Amino acid sequence: FLGRGASSESSGRELGRDVALLLAPLLLGAAVLLVMGQRSGSRGLVLAGTLVTALPFVLFAASIFTDAGSGLLRAVGRSREGRFGDARLTAVARAVDRAEPAAAAEAIRSGPLDFSARERGGSTILGYAVKRSLAWDARPERTEIVRALLDSGAPVVDGVVAAGAPLVGTVADSADPRTVAILDLLLAHGGDPDAKLPFDPDPLVFSRNLTVEKARVLVRHGADLAVVSIDGGRAGFTPLMLAVEREEWDLAACLLESGAPAGRAAPDGSTARSIAEAIARRDRGAPTRAPEAYVAFLEALGEAERREASAKR
Repeated sequence: FLGRGASSESSGRELGRDVALLLAPLLLGAAVLLVMGQRSGSRGLVLAGTLVTALPFVLFAASIFTDAGSGLLRAVGRSREGRFGDARLTAVARAVDRAEPAAAAEAIRSGPLDFSARERGGSTILGYAVKRSLAWDARPERTEIVRALLDSGAPVVDGVVAAGAPLVGTVADSADPRTVAILDLLLAHGGDPDAKLPFDPDPLVFSRNLTVEKARVLVRHGADLAVVSIDGGRAGFTPLMLAVEREEWDLAACLLESGAPAGRAAPDGSTARSIAEAIARRDRGAPTRAPEAYVAFLEALGEAERREASAKR
């Protein structure tokens, strides 16, 4: 009941000590009540002592039943997911759950499917497959089912995972590394590489969870690296300037190599170089975070600046 917070051996020992301190006076009081009840012949005192002694066990049993009830509710909720009015769509969803691309392909081939239909959880079959492909226990075969649905004509539109939720933006903004393959599939089947982020006015290249791998996927599909942010806290910044400000040197170098403008200045006069130099001054000469990557970034920045200067001549 109380042991849920014991995440390590030391915290377990501390928790055991706390539990002992909590139970010791409780059991001592129960013992006093039982002894007094036996000596005086008072059934009330004996009953009170018995109830006090049983209290920890009652709480433990209540915890078990509460956990079991919560697990049952979660299981019922999962059983409702992936159920469509069309049995063929439900068959595809069950194949997604089992990570069986062959079974999914057979259900997809069984006839025209309504890709706009929604299951009880609010997802279309594509949204359901994407969501399940990113579950913590997902197997890579689920991504193959996403590919099969896209190849069969499932449209890459917002709202398929949940009503109102952007599809490409939600996938691109996820910190899960498995989103790279799914993002590539969505963009290859018509997704917008300059789609907006969830709850953000800026496009995908400004995602806080942008990685080198995601950036390469976005660039390959035509993302605009010269775009400037319209978000209040970073208005006028380019994706390169934001990566530099976050000290993501490998990403910044990747953006430069992919054609991001090196000399663009924000309204306050900041450039990628001035931001990097300010970080170096703060850290007394060179950033303490990934100094080797910082040096590689400066080399890439110098090359990009020379290219831009040469192009202007």
